Amino acid sequence: MSSTTGTVTELYSPSPLKVAPNVDALLHQVDQLQNSVDSDVVESLLEENAWLEHSINRGKEKWQSITKLLREAFEAYVVLNACIEQLEDETTELDKKWAHDLQNRLSGTSAPEFPRVHQRASMYSPIAKDFLDD
Repeated sequence: MSSTTGTVTELYSPSPLKVAPNVDALLHQVDQLQNSVDSDVVESLLEENAWLEHSINRGKEKWQSITKLLREAFEAYVVLNACIEQLEDETTELDKKWAHDLQNRLSGTSAPEFPRVHQRASMYSPIAKDFLDD
């Protein structure tokens, strides 16, 4: 081990053949150890920080895609709801028209013609035959 004016420049080794370092050398070694520990901690924190930033960005992307899907689903719901309402309105109108047409046909049929209409229906329905036979 080399020494210059009482200071040791090499790391301390407990070998009995080497000269024990002085306080300055020990303090220097402690500083080096502290710096290496600090740099390991800083490196570990930087890695963790990078991982957290990546996780946050991934979470933001997922949140944005979820909100986009929800918006699209809501828009589809609105369109489907409007279509259902339109179909209900059309069904109601067709029912009214059918009832009106049926009423017009029935009111336009004279009394003597009315049984003939039922007689034609009775050819296809056994229940109608029973009513006409009575």
